[in-house]
Amino acid sequence: MRRLLILLILVVTVCSSVPLRAEATETGVWLLSLSEQERAWYIFGVYDGIIQADKIIRWRIANKEGVKMDSVGSLVWLTPPDLTYGQVEKIVTDYLSTHPDKLTASASMLIYIAIQEAAKSP
Repeated sequence: MRRLLILLILVVTVCSSVPLRAEATETGVWLLSLSEQERAWYIFGVYDGIIQADKIIRWRIANKEGVKMDSVGSLVWLTPPDLTYGQVEKIVTDYLSTHPDKLTASASMLIYIAIQEAAKSP
């Protein structure tokens, strides 16, 4: 339960800069309107931010519990940590093109969801 609460706080914190409501300026529609290079940089920034936030939270838990950080599992990712930026960009771009009904949601939340959904599929 504690980890679930921490995960919820992390996701809300990471994505709070862009509201989830339809009038958010940085939506999936906005993300697709960027040039390929701009879109890639935005995706990489969100991806790196989530990875770093996860590491910080894992470090704090490990430090508090007196265990090695490796023994604290990822609180955010279902994906292996060795995804390349090219793979992340393709996952996100494919998700956006196959889910046009979700393009009014927050761009950063869509990036997170795309990577999680890709991790669930074989």
